[in-house]
Order: sequence, then structure tokens, then C-alpha cells
Amino acid sequence: MAPVRAGFGLTSATLRGLPELEYFESPQQREAALREIEAEASNPKSFDFWFGVMLTAGAPILTFFLSRIFLRRVISLLGVTGLDRVVEILLVVGVAWVTVRSLHRRGLISSVREKLIARGIAVCRGCGYLLRGLEPGSGRCPECGRRFEEDVERILREGNRGRESGGATG
Repeated sequence: MAPVRAGFGLTSATLRGLPELEYFESPQQREAALREIEAEASNPKSFDFWFGVMLTAGAPILTFFLSRIFLRRVISLLGVTGLDRVVEILLVVGVAWVTVRSLHRRGLISSVREKLIARGIAVCRGCGYLLRGLEPGSGRCPECGRRFEEDVERILREGNRGRESGGATG
């Protein structure tokens, strides 16, 4: 896989190793799509931006309150003193990090698939399988079984422009 240019910061680090990045017709097209994704993701006027902010803030806050309720009981049963604050902080930081990374990657993968479809390259929105060479009207992804939307069916009818013969992303 060709390396993603380092100028895209967290986006390129999050998407490193994603097979769909190779489905773009050129490195320039891939870089343009990544720039568009970064601009969309950082737009404070979008619903996705604020949804991400709320989840990023909400998960650690919820973890903090739940840990105060349950963790103190568990620690008191074990008879350990002074450990509850340290464990609370570690839990909150850990949950925040996992939440941010997983939501960020999931959203970016979906965005990459949408950019491919917008550029006339048919991929499965569910698993990222490149649908080049698939018969129009088949209706479902051969990899995951997801039903195609109309725009993917249209690309298949018009002739897919993807570079490779197909492959699952896992």
C-alpha cells in the first residue's frame, strides 16, 4: 500500500493500513478525499461534529459517575484504601481515549467509502469490499451480504472505475 502523506495528521494515522485507500484512481485523488474528510470532520456547523463532541465528553463523565458508585463498593470490599481516586482517573482517561479513537476511525472509514462512491468507485458501504466487475443488478455484497443502495447500483450499471478486482477489508 502506498503511504498516506503525513500532512493529514490524525486522519492519516487513524486510517493507516485501510485497504480502501488504495481504491482511489490516483494518489492525488486520495489526498483530495482525505483533505475533504478532514474539513468536514472539523466543521463545527455539522451534526457529526457535535455528536462526536457529546460522545467524547459524555462517555468519560458517565464512567466517572458509575465508577464512583460501583468502584468504591468494590474497593471497600477488598479493604484497599487510597486506591479509588487513581483507579477512577485511569478509568476515565482510558474510556475517553478508547471512545475517541474508535468513533474517529469508524467515522473516517465510512467517509472514505462515501468519497469512493462519489467518485464513481463502487464499494460496499458495510465492509468496504471493492465491487469492480460485479454484475449489475446483483443487489448484495458478495462479502457481507449487505443490500446495495441506488447510487452503488448505478455505478455498477455504468461501469465501475475501481483499480483492483475486489477485496475484503475485514
